[in-house]
Amino acid sequence: MGVVLKNGKEFKFAGRKVPLERGKPIDKEEANNAFKKYKREILDVFFAENGFYKYKTTSYVRLNEAGLLQTVNLQKSQWDQGLFYVNYRVIPLYLPMEYLEMGKDYRLGNYAQGGEGVNQDWHYDNDEAARITFEDICDSVKTCLLPWFDEFCDGENFREMLLRDKDKKWPGYQNGRWLNALERSEEERKAVILENIEKFKLPKKLTRGIFDAEG
Repeated sequence: MGVVLKNGKEFKFAGRKVPLERGKPIDKEEANNAFKKYKREILDVFFAENGFYKYKTTSYVRLNEAGLLQTVNLQKSQWDQGLFYVNYRVIPLYLPMEYLEMGKDYRLGNYAQGGEGVNQDWHYDNDEAARITFEDICDSVKTCLLPWFDEFCDGENFREMLLRDKDKKWPGYQNGRWLNALERSEEERKAVILENIEKFKLPKKLTRGIFDAEG
């Protein structure tokens, strides 16, 4: 079962699946060239159109008014050639931190198909597979992930979730610290956001349209 959308329909992948034969040797040069080509031609364009900026080589980031950094990251598998995962997470950029914390994170393939225990293999073992995969990622992000980002990262929804989860603990999601930091003044939170952007070499354009800042 996939994610149930706001219109009541269930999200399903478009059906453009090219099965990857596990263990089958692939042409690494062709695969890597296809990955780079369609990331540039499809994903880079798609995320830019939706307000994201490229971060490092395989991530896209966007900041909202609540000071939450929305990230999407491509992670190549260390076990299967030509296979990769799409991770997404929310990081409280208003929180002082020594390193860019994991935040609240999931895998897109799991979420788009309804939760843990299921997944969508994203693969790039040849040119055709890479093109199909990157098109399907765009469909999944647009249909499932962007609405989730909008709902989860809404200021009031976010605070209510932290209160609801105050007794829950799991790696990366330190809801107590996130909630306490929200109680700081707006100016204090803005100062921390700018400090973190500088510290972690995030795109300075992140603050455009959020609050007045250079870059």
